[in-house]
Amino acid sequence: AVSYMARLFKESMVPEVFAWTAVSNNQALIAGRASYILNSISAYRSAQQQVPEIAKDIFFTPALKGPRGTRFNSEHVIYCYVVPKYSKNVDSAKKFLLDLVGNYDQAMYKSELYNSPAFFDTPIPSGDRGYPAVKGAKKLIDLHNAWFSDDPFALPGEAKGKLAVLKDAEKWSANLGYPGPANPAEGEVFSTFVLPNMMANAARGMAPEIAVEQAELLTKTIFAKWRQKGLIGGKV
Repeated sequence: AVSYMARLFKESMVPEVFAWTAVSNNQALIAGRASYILNSISAYRSAQQQVPEIAKDIFFTPALKGPRGTRFNSEHVIYCYVVPKYSKNVDSAKKFLLDLVGNYDQAMYKSELYNSPAFFDTPIPSGDRGYPAVKGAKKLIDLHNAWFSDDPFALPGEAKGKLAVLKDAEKWSANLGYPGPANPAEGEVFSTFVLPNMMANAARGMAPEIAVEQAELLTKTIFAKWRQKGLIGGKV
């Protein structure tokens, strides 16, 4: 896999891939410097606003299949809300969370479908919701399916079914550490870019075997640290 990524870089990538940030890949796509990125729909929405002609030529695909035929992609952004035990506003915080979930139809629409609900069976409140009513929609899943099938934010003359492939994204999305649970060690390996740096080192000329050995050493060191803290399983 590492050798393949090194060859893929040499044959088809640009140097910007070594300086990825939350916005740089969006910018590369919009500027016509990139033809394929792994990201949420934010890049597409930005293109709609900034370079409509580019947006009309952007399409989506499910996660690509690996050599074993499996198809998984890491989750992009997951909101996690925590109410500290020492808070003096626990009841207000709980009410906020209930209100947020109960009004998530508006979060979906106002975010231009960037935000998707965690609880698809949540009923849609009655009355004016601040968006064109969707015929027959009673739950968030109904809005989800309708809007992703027929994007209400598509540009004039643009295909509206582009987002349809994302309707069942939860079936091919996985957490860090899959098929096991996410844990602090997995999170540190991810947040310190151990695997991307392994690929980048090979792409820049390091022998793939050496790049893998370095990544393995870093990963084992990280896991040993968290085992020492007693926060993950396995032998110290």
